Amino acid sequence: MMSVSWQSALPRDDLPAESAVRGRVTLPGVLLYGLIIWLSVEGFLTNRYDTLSVFAFRDLIVLLLYMVLMPRIIDYWRPSFGRALSVAVALFGAVYIAGVFNPALPSVLVGLVGLRDNLWYLPLFVVGYVLLGTEERLARLLYFVAAVHGLCAMASFVQFAGGESSVRAFGAGYSRAVIYTGTGRSFLRVSGLAASPGLAGAAFAIGCICAVMGAMLARDRRQRAVMVAAGLLCFSALLLSGCRTWFGLLLIWFALLWAVGRGRRTWLTVAGLLTAAVFVLAAYGLHAGINDRYMTLVYGETLWSRLNGLFVYRITRILPEAMLGFGSGIASSGSRHFVGGRGLVPLVESDYVRIVYEVGIPGLLCFALLYVLLVRRTWRQIERAPTTRSRSCVAAVLAFQVAALIVMFIGAPMLVQPFPQTFWLMSGAACGLVLRASGAEGQSTDVDL
Repeated sequence: MMSVSWQSALPRDDLPAESAVRGRVTLPGVLLYGLIIWLSVEGFLTNRYDTLSVFAFRDLIVLLLYMVLMPRIIDYWRPSFGRALSVAVALFGAVYIAGVFNPALPSVLVGLVGLRDNLWYLPLFVVGYVLLGTEERLARLLYFVAAVHGLCAMASFVQFAGGESSVRAFGAGYSRAVIYTGTGRSFLRVSGLAASPGLAGAAFAIGCICAVMGAMLARDRRQRAVMVAAGLLCFSALLLSGCRTWFGLLLIWFALLWAVGRGRRTWLTVAGLLTAAVFVLAAYGLHAGINDRYMTLVYGETLWSRLNGLFVYRITRILPEAMLGFGSGIASSGSRHFVGGRGLVPLVESDYVRIVYEVGIPGLLCFALLYVLLVRRTWRQIERAPTTRSRSCVAAVLAFQVAALIVMFIGAPMLVQPFPQTFWLMSGAACGLVLRASGAEGQSTDVDL
């Protein structure tokens, strides 16, 4: 008797990506690229207009993307996530959905904020698998992301050259974000087109990562040169933002990529030397405050004080009362719009502490299971990648995931735009590069970009 696998139930009108009509403008492509543009200017708009309206428009774009691709998301959910990871996603989702009904929540709207922050962008994994699962498509998107963030970096240079008044003119109206004075020298922290220097650091760190990934996927020297230039612009703007958390994430990511990115170590070494040269020029030729700001990362006392203050102290302080959490979204920054202001939302700067505060130890265990299985799934794709370019790209995504897990002890990247969108899109694309190319799990799709 002929056996029929579940893969055979997938739509048979799918065509290989290589046979799709190149250059065709499609609604999924417009929405995806539009989302990238919106995320790059969202912070600039929130400083001038109603914050809820700006955030709602971002989620509206994501909703339209899901609606357009709903049949594909349903068909490719299991091939992209796999059985074990799908179960972990379901468990994590169940814990957060249950947290919406926690009696400690001041409002159900706060619980919905928690669902948005933790679950809403997770299906972008399947979107990345469907839309970006070929080298050509992923390289095209990375090229676009790097170029957009490189252009946004120009705003940071304008702010730095114009001084504090220029930074305030762009919308950063709180003094602690504008001026940092920690070592006797004032340091102007610029925000670019983001709402704050911290959010700008996140955007530029992601721009650097996308630029390096795009350079490894690029097929000609011109594209590679554009990627390198965009990456250096983003790195320079990251330095001017004064954001040590995202600078640390970038360093961890690069070190991990060099360790697992076999076949590209010579190229990565050259890229590392270039970025080191930019740092030296910025720290000693542009502003000495840059060196003062970032050199604190090499002091063990400083790192321990941040780890102790942001994770160890807070987790031990809340753990006796928060074994089951206080409700989904209660520690999310977006909840301030529904509880009467920022002062009523706990100040939590670690994703691990935030999850414990919201859904307790069960939520943290489900979160750990989800991300361990995600890292394991990505790791398994490295050796199965069809080309050196794909292998290097999957290694970069793996390094991105592990670096994020490390930084979550002292930061909350899952609440910082555009990190969650980029994280899930790139993770899904990494699996699609291998699984769709090998034909092991599902067929290619005819959705073009």
